Amino acid sequence: MVWKSKPFAHYKRPVTNSEDFKRIDTLPQKSSVEHLYDDLRARVTKPGTKYRLWDRQCQALIEAEKANGLFAPIPVGGGKTLICLLLPTILDKRSVIFTTPSLVKQMEMDREKFKDVFHIRSDIQIIPYSTLSQKGSKDLLTVAAPDLIIADECHAIKAMSSARTKRFAKFMKKNPQVLFCGLSGTITKSSIKDFDHLLKCALKENAPIPYHWPTLTEWAECLDVGWIRRRGGVLMSWCEEGEDVREGFCRKMNSVTGVVSGEEVQVDSKLIIKGVMKLPQTPIKTDFIDLSVPPKVIVDAMKKVSETWTTPGGEEEFMGSLDLARVQRQVRLGGYYRLKWSKSVPSFDRKLWLMCKKEFNREVNKVLQYSAQFESPGEVEDNCRQNPGYLPGYSPWKRVKDRVKAPKNEWVWLDKWVVSFVKEYLREHGVSIIWTDTIEVGMEIASQNNLSYHGAGDATILYSTGEKSIVCSIKAHGEGKNLQHFSRALVVGGLTTGTTWEQLLGRLHRPGQVAKEVVYDVLFSDVLEQAQHNAEYIQQITSIQKLLRAKE
Repeated sequence: MVWKSKPFAHYKRPVTNSEDFKRIDTLPQKSSVEHLYDDLRARVTKPGTKYRLWDRQCQALIEAEKANGLFAPIPVGGGKTLICLLLPTILDKRSVIFTTPSLVKQMEMDREKFKDVFHIRSDIQIIPYSTLSQKGSKDLLTVAAPDLIIADECHAIKAMSSARTKRFAKFMKKNPQVLFCGLSGTITKSSIKDFDHLLKCALKENAPIPYHWPTLTEWAECLDVGWIRRRGGVLMSWCEEGEDVREGFCRKMNSVTGVVSGEEVQVDSKLIIKGVMKLPQTPIKTDFIDLSVPPKVIVDAMKKVSETWTTPGGEEEFMGSLDLARVQRQVRLGGYYRLKWSKSVPSFDRKLWLMCKKEFNREVNKVLQYSAQFESPGEVEDNCRQNPGYLPGYSPWKRVKDRVKAPKNEWVWLDKWVVSFVKEYLREHGVSIIWTDTIEVGMEIASQNNLSYHGAGDATILYSTGEKSIVCSIKAHGEGKNLQHFSRALVVGGLTTGTTWEQLLGRLHRPGQVAKEVVYDVLFSDVLEQAQHNAEYIQQITSIQKLLRAKE
């Protein structure tokens, strides 16, 4: 008799009791520290100033001092920058602050702004995460020799396969005496494995997350995003009546000394998100029906892409559903990226080049995900040159790579209808931020409407006054920026994750906003529906998610 297991049978089993659960269940609970707020304010504030730290900022600094570390999933707009600048003062440590490249200039400006108000140490090093990723920066942390590492927007080091995360993790493992504080308004995207290593670096043995990998995986099967989830089992003991197991885990995690979270920052302005296509605009209902009606040329191109699994011009065949979805998102904006090959390269060699490159990249990514030996794709490829048999896909890729000249990526317009749409939108609604996720679309909108385009490396956005509309890259400026002098935005593109939405909504809907309403119009309303499922997980794990609380 042959025994056959039922599909997903282990997901029906509840989370079991474990040594990690017992340890976490008995961790010391943090006590009220409100009576210490005034003393802390006096310690960090210079005499004669009227500036007053928020209660949450005080709590974060006190918890960091008590725990010798900090894990702070603080909502967007919760004052994380000032916490980062004052942590070295409170902990009395020589510090490095890591932040995203687009926020380095803003943090330096804030340091200059606050140094006359607060006791901010002069030896703080502010370094972008991108520097930590560079080939020549393997020893960056060793040379900097910090006693304290502060990670602003610490979700930037959540991927264990990335060079920056591996270098950070190696340094922390070799230097366990170094303190760590991680802060982010979007600490997780879809799994508790997004932040378990950060929680352990911050709180060491007091981290409310399993250290035993099989136990962590079991918890993840229960808590992570997924249509089929393991039953809560022993984790349900942390839940109140009617709660999801994620909410019970969230409460338990937040109750531990050194963890500071909380409800969304209160903003007096009402947040409204509307799916639109035609003017005048109409609110999208809860069923999220897609109101998009692009021109016929775009509709026909979308149909062709879906039926033939090729780009509209037939230049490239898709190798998977992700390629298909990527091009569909581009086409409905009015164009698409295509590979521009030399005319001397035959069709067969083009297909072979793409196939070999994709297979080799897949193997490289797998190595980076599971091996601590290599930190970047370049290191894996260097190893393959010395040991050609290390990866099966290297030799085929090397042969075709050396024979065929690599293609260039170029944008092809089918119809610039989105440019005309934005022009009408601005004429009716006035000053707005136009958010885009495609460089060529953003630049064309800016050019045709006589607006400035703010892309990667452009710090001039910090000096915008809100008196004139601007066009912004979501990737470059969709997190960390203080843009509350605007109260209306049009999102041109596709944002399907709750973390991206949380950051983007927080650019305008944040403390300091004076408008009664903050309106985000979304050109393609179906992206809201795609982001909702992911947003529910984030809301339950962190109690933070503007997307689910906005009015429609």
